[in-house]
Amino acid sequence: MSQHSAPRAAWIALIGDLNPAFTAHRAIPLALARAAADLDVRIEWTWIPTDTLRDRVADQLAPFQAFWCVPGSPYANTPGALAAIAHARCHQRPFLGTCAGFQHALLDG
Repeated sequence: MSQHSAPRAAWIALIGDLNPAFTAHRAIPLALARAAADLDVRIEWTWIPTDTLRDRVADQLAPFQAFWCVPGSPYANTPGALAAIAHARCHQRPFLGTCAGFQHALLDG
């Protein structure tokens, strides 16, 4: 008798200001879905607009296991993006910064 365990799950915060006209923003959910299928894991994600990262950022970001600071500068709230990056670093959570997200990670460093 084979016992199948439930797929592992990850909840990722996508830090950035969603713009459906931006090709990268349309591709990110597709890339995450493909990675999840290839790795047989469940990945859930939530877009976190930078203008919502003002007060109680640590509480807002605490539930997420990983962070992706996505392309698309300038961000509506640069200090909010930097607060999210610092949260990932200080709480030793996996972090990916692409394009503007990488540039902002350097500012945090």
